[in-house]
Amino acid sequence: MTKPSLARRATAEALGTAFLLATVVGSGIMGEKLSGGNVAIALLANTMATGAGLVALILTFGPISGAHMNPAVSRSHGGVPMAGSDRLPRDRDGDPVKAVLFACVHNAGRSQMAAAWFNCLADSSKARAISAGTQPGTEVHPVVLGSMAEVGIDLSGVSPRLLTDDLAAGATILVTMGCGEACPVVPGLRREDWPLEDPKGKTLERVREIRDDVRQRVVGLIDREGWG
Repeated sequence: MTKPSLARRATAEALGTAFLLATVVGSGIMGEKLSGGNVAIALLANTMATGAGLVALILTFGPISGAHMNPAVSRSHGGVPMAGSDRLPRDRDGDPVKAVLFACVHNAGRSQMAAAWFNCLADSSKARAISAGTQPGTEVHPVVLGSMAEVGIDLSGVSPRLLTDDLAAGATILVTMGCGEACPVVPGLRREDWPLEDPKGKTLERVREIRDDVRQRVVGLIDREGWG
């Protein structure tokens, strides 16, 4: 299913926050009127009403924006990301640095390796990498986590994510991972395709070889573009 647009997610967060505020204030007033001056009863009524309202808001807006009800949290967790930049750092002129989008189908192996290597080796003031997939999996392959941990790169906190128009809009180059006709295509982006073997189901020894191949290709890209 396609991720809701940025405008729709922002609207959902704004409405959710407004309704939550109204629930808290309204339940407080209700509690005071019904408690007859008993502070404990007033607090209990306020808590129960607010809790019920919060559950309803999460069920309503959660599928759209994550129902963070907090602009700072929404931005940092992807509910309402920074438009066009995917939280990329900015250069001296205040513009987002160049972004390389590594994309495949499941975003659980090769594209995660490539983005991690790129962000480790490239000059972050010149370019950064993002990765995504057209049909993202539920987690990065464990064998990929293990092979990258061996070279000091921790991907344990990374999750596959969907390739969206908002995400692609901030990129300069699209690098696909040799997934043939299933590889994503983003009109307007310069594209490279790296014929890499899918590490899923492979032995750790073979995944190490794929990992090192990915590193060599990333180094070549960085050198060609002058992003070292």
